[in-house]
Amino acid sequence: MFENDFDRIVEKAFAIGYQTGIINLASELGLIDENISPKQAFAKYGRKQVEEWRRKHWIRGYPTGNKTRSKIYFKRSELETACRMGDFGLLFPLTSVKRQINQILGENYFGPAAGPIKKQKL
Repeated sequence: MFENDFDRIVEKAFAIGYQTGIINLASELGLIDENISPKQAFAKYGRKQVEEWRRKHWIRGYPTGNKTRSKIYFKRSELETACRMGDFGLLFPLTSVKRQINQILGENYFGPAAGPIKKQKL
């Protein structure tokens, strides 16, 4: 069962990587527009997601130079990469990864569970 789950996870990880690569390649070749307005980004990815990615500095708003239409634009490659980073986070939760590594190695590789830090006397 573990290997089937592991194979499924690896397959999804490669699929996410291919999707990101294809979108970035098409953007570099000029097949799709690299610049996206905030309205388009909010419609495709959701306002909360885009704002969260900006807070985390995963994406950046670039000035357009035309303040009458729109003040900023986003790059499609950055948005897609941030979206896929979120997908990887859902695919590989840290506790699950640690548990699986411990199962493979047959020992407590990461040490005991972290508790509060105690001051030691010198």
